[in-house]
This record gives sequence, C-alpha cells and structure tokens, in this order.
Amino acid sequence: MSMVSESNAQKGYLYGQSLDWCRPEKTENTDQYQRSSHSDLTMDVADMLIDKIHEWVKLQKEGAEKFDQLATELEKTKKGCNISKVVGSSVSVGGAAAMTVSAISALVTGGAAIPFLFTAGAVASGLGLTTNVASDVTDITVSSLKMKEAKEIAEKIENLEKGIKKLMETLKEEGERKEKEALSFGKLSPEDYVVQRILGAMAKQEGLILNAGISLHMVLSGLSKTVITDKADDFGVLGISLVSKFVMIAARKSGKSLVSNGLPELAASMGAKAAGKAVGRVGAGVIGLAFSVPELVVNCIDIKNCRTEASESLKKNAVDIRIASDQMEKDLTDIQEIFRRLAKVKRCIENKTRSDDDRQTLLKFAKESCKDEAVRQWFTENSESKIFSKLVDMFHFLKEKIDEEEKNNHSNDVDITFVAHGAITASTMSASCLLPLPTISDVVLYSPWNCYLEANAAYGVATGKLQPVHRTFCCTSGSGCKIPDENHRPENLPNMWNSMKKAGNQKVPNIIVSPLKTPEDGAWNHIEYLKKEHGKPGKNRIIIPLILPSIDPKEDIPLPVVTLALSLVLMFSRFQATLHLTICLGKLSEKMKLDEEPLRQQYACTIDYTVMKSTEKMLASTFSAIKSSVERFFWRTESSAETQEGAHERLSKAFKALFGETSE
Repeated sequence: MSMVSESNAQKGYLYGQSLDWCRPEKTENTDQYQRSSHSDLTMDVADMLIDKIHEWVKLQKEGAEKFDQLATELEKTKKGCNISKVVGSSVSVGGAAAMTVSAISALVTGGAAIPFLFTAGAVASGLGLTTNVASDVTDITVSSLKMKEAKEIAEKIENLEKGIKKLMETLKEEGERKEKEALSFGKLSPEDYVVQRILGAMAKQEGLILNAGISLHMVLSGLSKTVITDKADDFGVLGISLVSKFVMIAARKSGKSLVSNGLPELAASMGAKAAGKAVGRVGAGVIGLAFSVPELVVNCIDIKNCRTEASESLKKNAVDIRIASDQMEKDLTDIQEIFRRLAKVKRCIENKTRSDDDRQTLLKFAKESCKDEAVRQWFTENSESKIFSKLVDMFHFLKEKIDEEEKNNHSNDVDITFVAHGAITASTMSASCLLPLPTISDVVLYSPWNCYLEANAAYGVATGKLQPVHRTFCCTSGSGCKIPDENHRPENLPNMWNSMKKAGNQKVPNIIVSPLKTPEDGAWNHIEYLKKEHGKPGKNRIIIPLILPSIDPKEDIPLPVVTLALSLVLMFSRFQATLHLTICLGKLSEKMKLDEEPLRQQYACTIDYTVMKSTEKMLASTFSAIKSSVERFFWRTESSAETQEGAHERLSKAFKALFGETSE
C-alpha cells in the first residue's frame, strides 16, 4: 500500500487524487467524522472499494423496497402525484425497460460496464433519463413521503457510485504505472490488475494473507464451485464475472450490446430504438440510470385506475432490482466463503503439528478438488491414512526452502524432477487429471508406455541433459527376454517428450508411485553418484525424491494424489511448476493385459520387458547446460559460482536432515 504524506493527507490526497468523493458525510458528532476520515485516509484503496461495494448492494435493496411502497401508494391514491406538464412519452417505459435489461444482464454476465440500478437522477431529480436519454418528458413532480425517501436513498447511491468509479480509476492508474515499471504485476493488464487488487482485498478480509505475486485469478479459476456447494459450476467464472461488474466501468470504455442476454420479457416489451439508446448509455461506461420514476409516472394518465401502468412498472422494476441485488450479495458471500476456507486450508498445510481434524480438512478439500472418480475413491478408502499429509509436508518443506533461496529472484516458474518407483495399471484416466490446478503447468513423461526407466536416463532428466536423440531401448536385465535389443525400440516414436498438457482429455493408463527405500535405494544412490561424477541438476531444476518416513515403501499411491498435494502447496506460493517424472511406466504385474493400440496413438508403447536408457553422449553433452542457463531459478544472474554452489548444498543438506542420510 502506498503511504500518504502528511501534507497530502491533510489535503485529502491519495495517489495524487482528491479524496473528497470518498469522505464520509459530516455528522453532528465531530469526533466520529474525524475517526472515519482518518480511517479512509489510511485504508488501502481496494479495501475502501470493497466496503463501498457492500454498502452499494445494501442500498440497492433498500431502494427496491421504496419502489414497492411507491407503487402501492400510486395505486391507492392520486394525491401524491402532480403532473403539471407532459410532452410525449414514447421513450419513457421503453427506455426504463432497456436499462433494466442492460442492468440485469451485466450483473449476470459480467458485462462491459456497470449499469447502476437505482440512482438519484432516476428518481424525480431531473438528472435521469428525462435529461440524459433526451426524453420529451418535462416538469414532472411527485410529492410524497415515499418519493422523498426514495430520492434520499438514490442520492446516497449516486454518491457511492462516484466514489466507486474514482477508486476504480485510481487502481487502474496504479496498474498502468506497474505495467510500465514491469514490476511483479508486469504481466497483468491494468484491468486485470484491478481485479487482482479487489480479490486480494477480499481475501485479506477473510484472513487469507498471500504473497503479492500470487495470482488470485489463477487460484479461483482452478477451483470448482463444489468446494463451496454441491453445484458443478466453475467457481473461477463466478469470481471473475462478479468482480468484472465493478471493474469494467473504470477499466473498459467500449460497450457491448447486453439486451439479448437480459430478461426476455422486458426486452420484448421495448422498441429497438429505445433499447439501443439505453444500452448505449450503459456500454459507454457512463454511470447507468436504470429506472426513471418520472418517466414511469408519465404513463399513469388514468389516476383513478388503481392498477396503473406506472405502478406495475415500478413493481416490476423493484423486483428486478431486488433479484439482481440478492444475486450480487450471494456472489460476494460465495467468494468470502471460499477465501475463508482457503485460509483454513493454508493454516493446515503450514501447521507442522497437524491434528487429525487438520488432516481431514486437507483430505476433504483435496477430494473435492479432484476430477477423477478413481482418485476420489482413493481418498475415501484412505481417510485414516497419513500418506497425503506426508506428501503435503514434503512439498511444503520444499516450498519453504525455495522461498529462502529465492528472495531476490523474480521468476515464478520452476522445473521439478520427481524421482520415485512407478508402474501403470490396466485402468485409464484422462491425462488432465494429472493437472488438478493451474499451479502445475505441465506434467512430462519421458519413457514410452510399458517401459522401464534406467537411472542414467533419470539423471539426464534431472539435470536437463537428456534429449530425445540420447534415448536407447533394450531388454530388461534378468527378464529372460529373447528379443534383440533393436526390436525393443517402438515404432513411430515421437521426437519429443510426452506432455500431459498437450494430451488433454486423452485417456492414459493410471500411474501409481511408491516411495524410495530408506536408508538405501539402488536407483536413488546411482543418481546421487552421477551427480557427484558429472554435476548437479541444472540451475533452474529441483530434484525431489519420494521419501516418506514411516510409510511402507511398498505402498502404492496414485500419481494424481501426488500432483494434487504439490498443487495445493504451490497454490499458496507464487510458483508455477512443470513436473518432470522420472519413474518407470512398466506394467504393475506381468500377467496384466494392456490395450496397447490407444497408447501408441497417444504417444508410444513398447513391447514387454523394455527399458529406456541413455547414450554415453548424453553425459558429455553441453547443449542442455547452455539451454538451462537461460533461466535461473536458484541462482541470481549476478551471483558468483561459490554462491550458487552454496545454495545447492544448503538445500541438499536440508533434505537429508528431513529425510535422513542416504548411503552413496
């Protein structure tokens, strides 16, 4: 938050703009005024904006109630109305209806502007559609207590709208400055920056404190609404469309036709000319005036008729305002609830002395975030297991160490090489199940299906040295296979690795992993040996061995459970990971029947008893080393070789302290 200088604070300036529009109304209680004014000056702009939005919704509902009461009054008596002059009324009801449709539609769709539903200009003030839409109605006065109360509410709403618009513009200007300065939000447009700041303020109010570099847009877009309710709606759409209602009036000035997406019964009742004129006002980013009471009263010619067109229109508009306000209030509540729940999940992840209730909270959240039914079933069957909690601990420990090493590095992307024992089953899943949240950008497999992976090749993946040209195939040792090595190479082998992101919804075998053995594991020990002989992983790569203390090494864990644990941990960091899998993808059992043709179409599939190795040229290759130096993760560009070496050694020692020393 930018601090306000003392001189500017006295003048009421924030970010170089006057705060007159956001000062509270002065009351008889001077001390109360001073406290409120000071609070406004020290409060973050986004926090002020959220408060005003909540107040705006509340006043909209009050305004709808007054419309209802006013309509009832019009039906009962003509004493409250004094129509002194009417010159034509062709635009009146049509224009109001057009605004109604535009307003409700934008609320539902998150349109290109915020059409405010109930304003002072729309309530007999002479500033409503009678002036701005060039209606022929003039000199109309409605004198009643209900009308005066409605006008008072409308004036408060109009003042709020001015404040909201100013705050939006302030945030947008802040976003434009950051875009030019290429700071942490450099990749965000000024409009998206406004959305990020609003969401950040809402999260903070619910106790969810996050790193400034975390994209809440990405967090929300990756969560389904099932985290809150049993509905299958996409929560990301809810969050972004809601915020857009408030952002777009200041952020985007180009209008779009919203009538077609609005309330059809209202759209059908208006003429195209009136609708176009009304929508044009909303789409242009001007403060929309949804209803004009004077225009509605124009059609109340027959005062003796208790059920007049004016009163009916007022009642209908009151209903529309109430529905829209209730929906907006619900949307705000839903977002508050998800942030509140995320704050609880974050506390559970960070709590190293996790209770049984904390573990159940994590399991429940993970299960609800999961797309694959088989994985959901695993969570149900392992509700008492500590496996998922151990995985979370492992990845959270990693994140803490990355944070320590990366305080001065602005890169948000990280490559993680995951080392474990693995196998595939006969059942299948969508490849997208391995990408549960946007915090994992891709999962990359290196060996074909039904193929084992040798330790040298795994080291090549970890260091970034392995390229498709380096892979070779042969019989697995001790298998008794009689097929020549050259026949183990699959046909039509792609000259690229198997990206699960590109595979999308294609079916792939279910992959299970199991922990490395402690204190000794032959495969891991060989990788450690190669690191000493030929160099450590590339500077933008992190290697994670699946070592889970007190967990049976024979325990089979679905790979989506592992990627989900990593995704949840990364969700509360600024990092987005590409996960490189150095695991065997052979059959879980020799007798297992595998439908090979779909696997050949998806990527490639080998015959039984095949292992993928790397050529000797890989260890001598410097191509990958040059490539990996372009992006640096652990090491700042200007840091010395000694500093870089020290960073790697500290991380290595930290892992050994947590998981135990491995023999080499």
